[in-house]
Amino acid sequence: GDLATSQFLWMLQSVPWAKDLQELRVGWRSEFTNDPGRSSKFVEPYACVKPIQIEKTLKACPKLKVVGFAGCGCWSALMGYWRPDHIMVLRPFVENRNANLVTLDLSSVMYINDTDLVPVLQTHTHLENLSLRGTLVSDQSLAVLGSKLQKLNISCCHLVTQNGINSILANCPGIQELDLCYISGLEATCAISVADCYGSQLTMLGFGGFKMDDGHLIRVLSKTPGLRHLGIGGTQVTGEGISEIGSRCPELRQLNAHRLKQVSKAAIDSLIECCPKLTGLDLNDCEGFEPEEGIEELEAQFPYFVED
Repeated sequence: GDLATSQFLWMLQSVPWAKDLQELRVGWRSEFTNDPGRSSKFVEPYACVKPIQIEKTLKACPKLKVVGFAGCGCWSALMGYWRPDHIMVLRPFVENRNANLVTLDLSSVMYINDTDLVPVLQTHTHLENLSLRGTLVSDQSLAVLGSKLQKLNISCCHLVTQNGINSILANCPGIQELDLCYISGLEATCAISVADCYGSQLTMLGFGGFKMDDGHLIRVLSKTPGLRHLGIGGTQVTGEGISEIGSRCPELRQLNAHRLKQVSKAAIDSLIECCPKLTGLDLNDCEGFEPEEGIEELEAQFPYFVED
């Protein structure tokens, strides 16, 4: 909660081991938490911190390599009212450049936009892992991403267009993980262009919500045999596509395939047989299963299996 986050940051600034701390994550871990017996449970996301706390924390922990403020917001008084002050969340990152910082998680930081983010990215050109999920960033921020970036999550960033994706393809040659799920302005051709560019180096690709059918999926899979995590939820992929994933992605560990319309138990069985390393399977709200087809067995086999 807010009090716990605030107290923790004040405490951290005074402990002797802060100067050697390499990883700090506050706020929230995810918008969803596992809840056995249900699909997902929404968690109140925002943790409020004061800008001075962030500034002093960064100065007290100069060796930080990983920083996460997911779901955090700063609040400041204005004319007797309290308002979210999102700019102040990021200003300390501009004023306190940390050459060690390689991972920055700003998912769902309240109202963050290009004006706030671009100076941070221009200051920390050496970032390798960046999460901006659910923020108001657009192509302007993507145009200044550093060349060392390997992992990028911009899912649910609805202001992003194909121009922004083209900037990533041109400027970030080392991308291994790219989550584009539920960006409303992107088409199936976007996922294909990503696969064509990065090919077998991709280990995670998310394009949930795209208007993609089995043919589009097969074109992506033909270039990305090294995928370990794939997100296709809310697409037009059917059981045929699921079977193709099994035959083409032997290293697959996690498949997010919720809200598909024509998924058969036979296709899932084929996937499981061909992907022995699979541990996460999301089939929430999929259509095509019959009650007698052994869904209970799948739930027992996969701790993160979800099906409604």
